[in-house]
Amino acid sequence: MAKVKKTQKNDPEEDRIDCESMNDKEIEEWVATTGKVLVVLESENKEVYKRIYNDFILDLQQLRQVGRITDEDCKDILENI
Repeated sequence: MAKVKKTQKNDPEEDRIDCESMNDKEIEEWVATTGKVLVVLESENKEVYKRIYNDFILDLQQLRQVGRITDEDCKDILENI
C-alpha cells in the first residue's frame, strides 16, 4: 500500500504520497489502485473524481521530480487509466 505523508490539517500537501520511500512495487500498486478508483468515480461522482484525478496528477509530478518515474512512464500511466 502506498505510504502517505501526513502534514498539518488543511495543508494542500496533506495526503500526498511519500514518493521517496515508496518502492517500485508500491508505486505500481498505487497507480493500479488509483486507476480503478478513477474508473468507478468517473461515472458515479464527478466532483470526487476531479479531486482524486487532480491529486493523482500532483502525485505523478512529484514522482517525476524525485526521479522515481520518467516523463515516458507518466505519459504511459495517463494513457492507460
